[in-house]
Amino acid sequence: MEQVLEQLGLLGQLRGGGRQRRGPCPVHSHPADRERTFSVHLDKNAFQCFQADCGVKGNVLDLWAAIHRLPLYDAALHLAETFQVPRKREEEPVNGTR
Repeated sequence: MEQVLEQLGLLGQLRGGGRQRRGPCPVHSHPADRERTFSVHLDKNAFQCFQADCGVKGNVLDLWAAIHRLPLYDAALHLAETFQVPRKREEEPVNGTR
């Protein structure tokens, strides 16, 4: 979670001590907003927005999908590409053939 927040430029906007951080929701609000409806727990790799009209929550992939407005599968591919994680199913030969 920490790497993803850093990549998105959000980690510095979040406040709090320890592994729990709060700040403006990157899905529904603007960076200049002072509201702190977005909460993330860095050890649990989980987040939630407590604003009634937003309510987005989940794990790292859910956050990436929400911010980039992608379906989960496309978000997973985009996240893997961003962090240069090989997609084993598609990049490795199966039974010695391609």
